[in-house]
Amino acid sequence: MFRLTLWGGSDVRLQDASNFVITIMGGTDIHLPTLAEKILYLKRTQAEWGSIADVPPRRTTVITLMGGTAINPPTIAQEIEDMVNLRQSGALSEAELAHLWQEVVRRGDSDVVETFTLMGWAGEEKPSAKHELKDLKRIAARGFLSPQEFHELQAMIAGDSFPDMRVSLLQQRLHAVFAPPQGSKTYTTRPLEGLRAEDRR
Repeated sequence: MFRLTLWGGSDVRLQDASNFVITIMGGTDIHLPTLAEKILYLKRTQAEWGSIADVPPRRTTVITLMGGTAINPPTIAQEIEDMVNLRQSGALSEAELAHLWQEVVRRGDSDVVETFTLMGWAGEEKPSAKHELKDLKRIAARGFLSPQEFHELQAMIAGDSFPDMRVSLLQQRLHAVFAPPQGSKTYTTRPLEGLRAEDRR
């Protein structure tokens, strides 16, 4: 995928194996994929590479000239929503979902983002607690969370320790509530934030 932004703004979602994003005197928001999107990406690309183990990391090159590029991890609500939708869609059997889930976690950082910036700014912008709460209310209103689950998450996100707890909270919600049923596989407890492209240059 190639995306060029001149004197304006754009939103970019990473879908292809190779992505090239250029921003010149404008602003670009790059939205990193959720765990569910990473699972579907592996599903799509395994046929091309012969096996999942051979699929290389998805690479994104970001060039920013006199502009700004924000690299945005998904909110906890987006992670929950996408995982629930994936499981309910029936696109993958429980066994296949279990296998792909474990493979994504095993691979660790499956999205590599490399940046070059000249007279501008590029970097990761994690969702603020306010943004997390707003998105949590959105999916709760749509029935993705029970009232009890919503209030528990709301209290955790509103707490002062949320920035330090975000990784473990996300891991807990996806593994304990939305992980494939027990009996298929044994899942690692590696933090899901490790699936994000945090080591950027």
